[in-house]
Amino acid sequence: MVECLERRGGDHPAEVPDHRRNRHDRSSFRGADARQPPIDAQPEGSMLARPLRIAIFILGCAIILWLSLAPSDELPLANVWDKLKHSAAYAVLTLAGAAAFPRWIPLVALALFGFGVVVELIQAAMPYGRQGDVRDALANTIGIAVGAGLTLLIREWVMVKSRARGE
Repeated sequence: MVECLERRGGDHPAEVPDHRRNRHDRSSFRGADARQPPIDAQPEGSMLARPLRIAIFILGCAIILWLSLAPSDELPLANVWDKLKHSAAYAVLTLAGAAAFPRWIPLVALALFGFGVVVELIQAAMPYGRQGDVRDALANTIGIAVGAGLTLLIREWVMVKSRARGE
């Protein structure tokens, strides 16, 4: 069997006998060489560079913060149920955070939960016509859960499509 593989000259690790393997070859470690990008610099299939995804996430956080803390007479009017706006905003923010930090989705969700609670506490202390509300914090949490769930569904869908294409 070994002779057959050696004659074939296969380079796949399963085909190369142990005595022909270079045990010190580090070329398979992405990010080990300065010329190679770090492991999570740009995941397979990602259309945007990681710094841009992080910038979009930070911009989203800033927009949500402004919308949450601006005096109520300066906000754009929207005829949408208030709790639905909270949930939708935090779901989109969670999707952006998961795209920016794909390996840290639970931490992103936890940080956004803390962000939402702090915003509600600041609203409760503000004299500009804003009120902190536990129901808003609950709506934010539901949005975070929906965003995290959608992230996992999208990730699974991408993995299934990748396996179907033979990648």
